[in-house]
Amino acid sequence: MKLLQGVRVLDVSWLIPGPHTTMMLADLGADVIKIETPPPSLGDYFRGVDRSTMSANFVWLNRGKRSITIDFKRKEGQELIRDLVKTSHVFVEGSRPGAITKYGLSYEELSAINPKIVYCSVSGFGQDGPLTGLASHGGAFDALAGVATPMKATDGGYFQWRPYPHPGVTNGPWLAALGIVSGLFQAQMTGKGCYIDIACADGAFMAFSQEILSALNGGTYTDEPPEEPTSSKYTYYETKDGKFMLVAATERHLWEGFCDAIGRSDLKGRGDWETTRIGRDSSPEDAQALRKEIIPIMKTKTQTEWTKIFNEKRLAGAPYTNPNDYHNSEYLKARGMIVEQHHPKAGKLVMTANAIKVKGDPFEIKRPAPDQGEHTDEVLEEFGYSAQQIADLRARGVT
Repeated sequence: MKLLQGVRVLDVSWLIPGPHTTMMLADLGADVIKIETPPPSLGDYFRGVDRSTMSANFVWLNRGKRSITIDFKRKEGQELIRDLVKTSHVFVEGSRPGAITKYGLSYEELSAINPKIVYCSVSGFGQDGPLTGLASHGGAFDALAGVATPMKATDGGYFQWRPYPHPGVTNGPWLAALGIVSGLFQAQMTGKGCYIDIACADGAFMAFSQEILSALNGGTYTDEPPEEPTSSKYTYYETKDGKFMLVAATERHLWEGFCDAIGRSDLKGRGDWETTRIGRDSSPEDAQALRKEIIPIMKTKTQTEWTKIFNEKRLAGAPYTNPNDYHNSEYLKARGMIVEQHHPKAGKLVMTANAIKVKGDPFEIKRPAPDQGEHTDEVLEEFGYSAQQIADLRARGVT
């Protein structure tokens, strides 16, 4: 995709949140230059997080980027980065709050060099507030936002009851990318960039907003996993082939359409339709009785057959897709959400594509995830450095 073609991004981040942010920008056509520390440092050590030469997660998160090595702890390295900032559009950093300022790379210092720079800090708990000292980890964002409930284990201990992915780890980068693109628009319109402070914990909290509105407005929130289904109208039903179909017929017209589709128009009036537009079951007992009526009907057809019926009759619901069956999903294939890449080191890798679809501008991976410093010479030459200058920087350990 070429939506951000011509936009140059300097990325001083590692692991997941920062690289996920810049991956989306690279997917949209930006030239993302990943700045890593030179050997013997490992650079972004997420490369070998699973003891491989190039981990699958690293290949996914860093597709489309170029890597250069700069020791920004050294004065010469800091000067080099400031020089690159002069003609760049975006600067993304993912260090501990305030840590990068001691290297002369704060927003105030970089915006003095380039007033149009859009500077984004992606951290766990933000640049201010009482928890800036906490180290970042996905489960920690979930805990703070209340997304991951403490559940008691059989040994008396507790564990987090929420499956992957951590909403903060995904929502934080998405919000960062949105903020950066908005900042680029402002810079284009006014000539002035901005500073964006993204906390992944805030992202988790924002992703959870719908569920906690009651608690925010004086109600009580509970997140105990129920032992029994609590609804007949919004729940899974097993199909003939042992797969599952989600029925999501809570609005009256959707429930009536579902009843017609299963040949049980006599069930249309079942539900609390008078006190709310959402047709909750009149009681737990009624929900159980209704499920007993529907369960054997749903087992008369396969998941594929029910999917066809739901689609043709515009019913609410969807077939449950086990991640082990993603390769066989007609939906994911049709939407181009699975892409195959042959990485020179990692080999064949199947990964998720970008969910943004632009008519006439299809998604493609323009280059594989880079080796540490693979593009140092190439990038510095583009910024006007001579071969001799590049060799001198390398000889002095700056790159």
